[in-house]
Amino acid sequence: MLQTAWRTLSRHAPAAGARARVVEVSALLHRHMRNLSTSTAPTASKLDRALRAPPVASSLASGGDGQLEMSIAHTAARSTAEEKAARDQFTRMLSARLRSKSISVTECAELLREAKTKGVVIGDQSKQLIFTLTEPNVETAPPQGCAYLIAVMDHTLCIDRRFRDIFLRLARRALTAPTLVGLHILAIIRMAFNLAPEDGDLWDAIAKRARESIASFPPEDCLELLQLVLSTGSCPSLQHDLIARVRTHGDLLTADGLSALITTFAASPQEEYVSFFAWASELIIAKYPQMSTASKCTILRALARREIMPAPELLSLLQNDIQSPTSSFSWQDLTSIANSLANLRLQCPALFREMDSRIVAALETQPINARDIANFLLALAHSRVQPSEGLWRYVRLASFECRTNYGTLEVAARMLYAATMLRKYDMAIVGPLYDVVLRRLPTRQPFELDLARLAYVALAARLEVPGEQPHLDSLERALAERRQTVPQGLPTSFSRRINDLVFRAARKHSLGFTYREQLIANLIRVDTLVPSINIVVEAEGPYHFFADTGEHTGTTEFRIRLLGLLGWTVISVPVHHFYGFEERDRPAYIERLLLDAARAQG
Repeated sequence: MLQTAWRTLSRHAPAAGARARVVEVSALLHRHMRNLSTSTAPTASKLDRALRAPPVASSLASGGDGQLEMSIAHTAARSTAEEKAARDQFTRMLSARLRSKSISVTECAELLREAKTKGVVIGDQSKQLIFTLTEPNVETAPPQGCAYLIAVMDHTLCIDRRFRDIFLRLARRALTAPTLVGLHILAIIRMAFNLAPEDGDLWDAIAKRARESIASFPPEDCLELLQLVLSTGSCPSLQHDLIARVRTHGDLLTADGLSALITTFAASPQEEYVSFFAWASELIIAKYPQMSTASKCTILRALARREIMPAPELLSLLQNDIQSPTSSFSWQDLTSIANSLANLRLQCPALFREMDSRIVAALETQPINARDIANFLLALAHSRVQPSEGLWRYVRLASFECRTNYGTLEVAARMLYAATMLRKYDMAIVGPLYDVVLRRLPTRQPFELDLARLAYVALAARLEVPGEQPHLDSLERALAERRQTVPQGLPTSFSRRINDLVFRAARKHSLGFTYREQLIANLIRVDTLVPSINIVVEAEGPYHFFADTGEHTGTTEFRIRLLGLLGWTVISVPVHHFYGFEERDRPAYIERLLLDAARAQG
């Protein structure tokens, strides 16, 4: 019906500014139709009410055509009556065909396709009756006709297990066709994945026919087929041929098609995605100007998921794009980008500050979402970038919204943890969040990560904020009731090596006993402890440092800060420093670090 209204608008729009007016009026019309009804199909009366809504009516009146409103309503009403008559006629014809003794494969496909086109819903029992009448004709049907019927079944979601037998017969017949187009192979694979995932013989036949036909497939079909076999894990032998085909025609891929393929590869086995991203990096940069905003965010999320550092050129393009006043990034897009950069351990302070200012400007006119603000604040904290005062203002509003709208424990814990990392103990921010946590904690089963974050918040607030804190006392009691346990991680070969060297150095210089894998304040697990001189030695792998600057991440810095407040001196042993020494020089390196820290304490 809305399409009919669009066509009528196009016919009646005046020549001057016609296109802009049609777009404006139809957008208003669609919005008011949706507000009037979200659960049922639009009717002529609803369309008439939408046409008379003040914004739509005023826009119609500005066009100078007084008959336009009536014309649209009459055309839509006539279209509705015609569509209903066509559906009734098709239903009668379908009932007559179901009383027959046989239905050919081609007739079956046309019935399903026409029902989909006319909006007629055929129940699974009726579909089963149609397939029962069709099944005897499968063996004599043309293979291409069988492939077409499978494509229609796929399009109309005939994936009930009751249709398995007819599908298997159709698939085996279709696979004998002299040629199969890519769309038919796609439909067969999708249906096989839903109805016969365990049929090895069928999968072997599908892979064989696909490899024989792959050279004739257009690149877009190869791309879609590759995404399908990667996401379903089917036809491993076909994946290599498809990858080679896609790489050969990489310049023909659309920007959004490349984005979709990268997302699929992010979930594929390691040996596949490593080589693919090496090939795709230059293509991403070349196609970046044509990419949609969603594609840019999708690519960055895929890289973060597989911890693959984006090329510096890509980061430069992204920064220029965000800084451009004409960029189309929403503040939710910017939050997604910030999370991806934080997961990749990229500090990028200038880029984060630019995103901060863009988000503050966007929030002037857009509603606040506490979850997105919590995610962005945590990304800033992890990247050790202080939020602007403008952003803190919206964090206060998000905190208040979290309390008044019964926000989740996860969002409140995340926002509290980020504010604590950034040393922001403003009660206008943390007070409502404490209320949410204390209300939710006794009645919910929280994630271990949220419990750990809340325990860090309680410890930091106790150490850094003077005076009585009733809300903190309540939080500590609630956490104690949860009997939180700190998971015991498996020591790495690097941490074991550091522990042995610290033990030898301490014994050599009479610095007392050393202990490995100890718990401080019943919360912070450390690699090696030398209690006689209040020293903690931490074997720090690459996840403790930013990939671009080499500095400690915000999370690691927060941990070191807490240990310092508890009276411990932390010696950091970066993995890249340690293995930068020759094997014979490493004991002296650890010994020097330990003695320097001991002398600094007097």
